[in-house]
Amino acid sequence: MNHFEAIEKLLTRDGWKPVRTCGNLRQYKKAGNPASLVLPVPEDAPLPEALVRHLENVTGLALTV
Repeated sequence: MNHFEAIEKLLTRDGWKPVRTCGNLRQYKKAGNPASLVLPVPEDAPLPEALVRHLENVTGLALTV
């Protein structure tokens, strides 16, 4: 399982649902939360650390895997 798949699994467990896909980008929304998340779907590279920290700030989850 690559970094993206692990983070996507944690997000969906917390109630974030994919709402749109455009190329290699996926947008997620959660009921009751005004924010939306856009994640790049990388081939084999891990997500950038700055993006993971941003996702942690927005979601309140510990996403470091």
